[in-house]
Amino acid sequence: MHVNQQSSALSPLELKVQTFFELSEDLCCILGSDGAFKALNSVWTDCLGWQPEELRSQTWLALVDPQDTPSSQTALKSCINQKRYPLQNRYRHKDGTYHRCQWRFSATPDGDIYAIGKLATASPALETQVKLYHQALEATTCGITIADLHKPDYPIIYCNRAFEQITGYSQAEVLGQNCRFLQTPDTDPVAVEQIRICLREGISCKVILKNQRKDGSIFWNELSISPVRSPQGSITHYIGVQTDITHRQLVEATLQKSNEALAMRVETRTTALRKLNQRLLTELVGRKRAEAALQESEARLRAIFERATIGICRLDLRGQILESNPVMQQMLGYSEEALQFREFTDFVHPDDARTERTIYEDLADAEIERYERELQLFRSDGKGLWAHLTVSLVKDDGGEPSFAIAMIKDITERRTAESALRLTRSMLDGAAVAAFLVSADGRILYVNETAALSLGYRRSELLRLRIHDIAPDFQPEVWAEHWGMLKEFGSLCLDSQHQTKEEKIIPVELTENYLLFQGQEYVCIFALDITEHQRAEAEARRALLREQELNDLRSRFITTISHQYRAPLTAIHSSAEGLGQYGHQWPVEKRELHVRRIQVAVNQMTQLLDDVLTLGAIESGKIPFQPILINLGEFCQQLCEELKGDRELQRSQPENEAYPYPVLPPIRFTQAGDPTAVIDRHLLRHILANLLTNALKYSPLGEEVHFHLACEEEFAIFTIQDSGLGIPEADQPHIFELFHRGSNVGSLPGTGLGLSIVKKAIELHSGEIELISQVGVGTTAIATLPKC
Repeated sequence: MHVNQQSSALSPLELKVQTFFELSEDLCCILGSDGAFKALNSVWTDCLGWQPEELRSQTWLALVDPQDTPSSQTALKSCINQKRYPLQNRYRHKDGTYHRCQWRFSATPDGDIYAIGKLATASPALETQVKLYHQALEATTCGITIADLHKPDYPIIYCNRAFEQITGYSQAEVLGQNCRFLQTPDTDPVAVEQIRICLREGISCKVILKNQRKDGSIFWNELSISPVRSPQGSITHYIGVQTDITHRQLVEATLQKSNEALAMRVETRTTALRKLNQRLLTELVGRKRAEAALQESEARLRAIFERATIGICRLDLRGQILESNPVMQQMLGYSEEALQFREFTDFVHPDDARTERTIYEDLADAEIERYERELQLFRSDGKGLWAHLTVSLVKDDGGEPSFAIAMIKDITERRTAESALRLTRSMLDGAAVAAFLVSADGRILYVNETAALSLGYRRSELLRLRIHDIAPDFQPEVWAEHWGMLKEFGSLCLDSQHQTKEEKIIPVELTENYLLFQGQEYVCIFALDITEHQRAEAEARRALLREQELNDLRSRFITTISHQYRAPLTAIHSSAEGLGQYGHQWPVEKRELHVRRIQVAVNQMTQLLDDVLTLGAIESGKIPFQPILINLGEFCQQLCEELKGDRELQRSQPENEAYPYPVLPPIRFTQAGDPTAVIDRHLLRHILANLLTNALKYSPLGEEVHFHLACEEEFAIFTIQDSGLGIPEADQPHIFELFHRGSNVGSLPGTGLGLSIVKKAIELHSGEIELISQVGVGTTAIATLPKC
């Protein structure tokens, strides 16, 4: 309850105690034996923001920092036995923050506990300096963390806003964790082991790690860690400086003096209790401890300044260098004394100095708070270097500009590499072959104009694709295996295929080279369109095959012609010799018989020669295709009459092995439909004559050959059916090939050219032919020709 609530019921002595209780400027309260508040003075509202009514339902321990709860419980228990007990802990303000307090406890005979507390404070000078360091750290663009080596697993006890921006985590999510929470399964174990060695041996190190932000995105983190030692030389903390170097924005670790706000406002109201020596002693001890903490924090920040891996200097508002760290001195080749009080622009290239001076004046006037730029600097030896400069303004407690922190990163090597890269890209852009730069996961990172033109894409479109989108042979699972081979051999040359935007397939010859640049893996691919090359190869193969076929054809032609000419020449020679020697003795009938034999032999030789010439003309394309309007019925009737004359001639031939059917069968011709058509008369004669001759030749005595003409609206269909030998099934696929004859024809005369001529003549008409044959039953030939 509040002390004033029972003032009317108190004795004069108790009223004096109560008045003294309220006059105190320290935190005064009375606790029950269970630690619950029984009475509080108004200082609780002034110092910690609590109204007494709000705390009467609480216990004194409920507002203690959880880390200080065990020691505070011990203090309360010990107080009951020892009557009085001093304690220092962190106590919660109503706004949720914790403030360091000194307590004194005294137990009463009735079991209550009197508690007097005072907020710890520090000197204004130290307080201002800590704020200055904190502002400097918060102003840097590099992530800064501080890990406490006194606690298990080295938890982070501080991180700045830049660390939150780089990682995406808030300070509340970071504090208390070990820095490894940013690592991924792909983080380099060698780098992680190097950090462990550094922590174990108490040394500094610098590594590059593959880390993961809160949103799951990956970034490359250049991490520098350094130990912070106490005045006694023991390592108390480790400072971590993180730089996001994902896109070569080499923002180096900043050294800004920072520490958690140690400055707590201390109410210095003086009361009669100040006369108590013990309270004065306690206050003095508290102040000394706060000063020691500030000095320790300053030492840590100074260590960061001195051991940073980038150049850092402090500038006044005129741009003069007030102090510089060793890295900056080494970078510019000057001593600390030589740099002090020199204007920073004295070391800037004249092309950049005027701009730099103008921008810095805007910073000093607080028109801007920070700026970044890349510029050229001069060393003491006259050599130039490229630097990435970050300048941040630091303000005092009143919000007025105080000084600036400049951070300098040597990027000469990067700028040189970029120049070389631009030259290389210019060369690739002008190359006559398609060029690609592809990442390990198949993303297309660069293409030249030749590649874009060959595939029908814009370059911007190709940069949104992956390699399997334009190379069907490199699907993701295949690309992974191919990448392994490429890393093993370094370069590969192979034939593949590319697919254009219109899904056209282009054969290409690929030359691939594996590249490793700044820890990243790439493959540079040059693609040569080999469409014409393959077409030339195919033409050469076809020409070679054609040459081989012609050689085979020539050999078979000579053999066949020699064989086919031998029989009629022998007949001519025999009959001519007989007529010459014995003709005057032979009767007229016998002489006429030999004369007819000579005529038949001559006709056979003439027909063979005609077939050869016709086939040669068709093969060479020299035979003209001259369709004219004809009456197909009359044409077929006339052809049948001509073949009948040949039958009359052969009917007089004696039966022998070469002619098993000396009397050729008759032809029965029928027709249906309109017989007019536009067809090449000469080629049609070759088609029908060969088909009818074959039907007559292989049909037995007494069997008719059926010849039917069916004229439809668009086609003329010629059907010729015999009852002859039939074609064996094994021979049917080859029956239209040159010089091929059925295996069952025996000694029947023939060249094997007729059906080849038929097939090619029908193809000239864009027609079709079909043979249906069965051995011992006969053959049906169906030729279909367009009527126009």
